[in-house]
Amino acid sequence: MVLAIWLVVLPFLRWRTTTYTITNRRLITRSGILNKVGKELPLNRINEVAYERSLMDRMLGCGSLIVQTAAEDGAIVLHDVPDVEHLSREMSQLLFGPEHGSNPPAPRS
Repeated sequence: MVLAIWLVVLPFLRWRTTTYTITNRRLITRSGILNKVGKELPLNRINEVAYERSLMDRMLGCGSLIVQTAAEDGAIVLHDVPDVEHLSREMSQLLFGPEHGSNPPAPRS
């Protein structure tokens, strides 16, 4: 029973209590079951955005978003992000303009 709690319930609770919020100015992370930890990163400090998806991530429709900064810590990895490919493109457009993200929509005539 203790092993089931350790292997199933605790990871589920960690996942449910972790939030990532992206605004037009910052990336905010909040996590913790009993002790809450929060971080805020201004978007102007982000140098690169990438993502990784394992086979299990693809089956579950999520992935890890990797945000590279110029800080000493280097990279921040956001795990289990739903639709991570779309979010990566949207963040690249927000940070670096449409030329770095997906192609801009064609002009309508």
